[in-house]
Amino acid sequence: LCLFLFLFLLTQKKVVRTTTTQQLRMADTASASSGSGSNKQRALEYHIISGHKFFPNATIPQMTKPTQLFIKVKSAAINPVDYKLPTPLLHGKKVGLDFAGVVEKKGDGVEGFEVGDRVFGNVEGPFDASGSLSEYLVADVKNISKIPDFLSFNQAASIPVTYLTSYQAFRDHGFNQGDRMLIIGASGGCGTSGIQLAKAMGSGEIVGICSGKNKQAVLDLGCDKVVDYTCEDVVDVCGEGSFDFVYDTATNSGAGEDYVGKSRQVLRKKGDKRTGEGEGEEKKEGEEKEEGKGKEQEDAGGMYVAINGSAWSWFRCISGIQEGSREHLLMTNFSGNDLKTITDLMGEHNFRPVIDSIFPLTEDGVKRAFDRVKSRRAKGKVVIEVESEFDEEKKEEEEGEKKEEEEKKEEEKKE
Repeated sequence: LCLFLFLFLLTQKKVVRTTTTQQLRMADTASASSGSGSNKQRALEYHIISGHKFFPNATIPQMTKPTQLFIKVKSAAINPVDYKLPTPLLHGKKVGLDFAGVVEKKGDGVEGFEVGDRVFGNVEGPFDASGSLSEYLVADVKNISKIPDFLSFNQAASIPVTYLTSYQAFRDHGFNQGDRMLIIGASGGCGTSGIQLAKAMGSGEIVGICSGKNKQAVLDLGCDKVVDYTCEDVVDVCGEGSFDFVYDTATNSGAGEDYVGKSRQVLRKKGDKRTGEGEGEEKKEGEEKEEGKGKEQEDAGGMYVAINGSAWSWFRCISGIQEGSREHLLMTNFSGNDLKTITDLMGEHNFRPVIDSIFPLTEDGVKRAFDRVKSRRAKGKVVIEVESEFDEEKKEEEEGEKKEEEEKKEEEKKE
């Protein structure tokens, strides 16, 4: 089966590269628009043997749909999924989901965005022709949002996957204002975004699980209490039935973590009174309509939401049979509208993405960046800086000097 898939993918790769004349023209136009002067770029691709391979002369993707934008990438962020996916199925595809950059060309069906806009978001997925760890990419308008002035390219690139995951976990899976929340894996990408968003969305007390060395950083983000997993047990520290919502970003993440059993113990049981704050607050106008819904959620007990899980958990998620239960596995949906909501919350509550480290888009830089993510010691996001603001300033200076030289030569000719 593996041999068949490998041969099939090689065939598909040849078919994709045998593009139509129209697509080649679109690629040339995009390349001319970008000022790159060629149809080649630096990019990281999946490789069946080495996992990833850096190409200094990779092909530049072209727009094929009217709802797409051609974007010059300024920064990209790495997620664990970028190295955990099976590379035999992705051989030759470009790596990376999260990006921030500048629109250089837009399709006829794109509204609300213009050439020159600062944008951020996701490519369609790992099977897409584009990847964020490259100089240029093509993205669909539904997956992107404009970067607000208070965010840099590096900060914006750190948002999409982790913040979308946390935001959708809370919005779509039973979180209520005032809930007492436990965040497992609080110092990682999804953990840090979870703390910030939970605070902004009105959570009650937030307890984080992480190592003692990351305790202060997690407290600074908004956690009220930290459980050090290296020497403490969350059930002993917090007690059974003590949380309304458990957000698990650590179970099944690669080092044998399993917090499912502990989570069941600390979750509020069916029919128990909510442990969170705000129970006695006066209802705002219109909230009476939600009273029945709130009682149903109270009767159901606390909610456990995880970003990873066992094969059975994935089956329950994909088949839909987890609906109505107290344990959910989350599948993140890329959404430009949700990204806009998230940055609005950042502006309103004055918080920013946590960046662990920044590396350049070079063969060595990419290797070090992935080593950092795989080390599981990263506190926040690992970012690849494709083109820094310093590079832009230097380029503008060089272009200015070149223009001055050309004008000087023209004047000498006239003389």
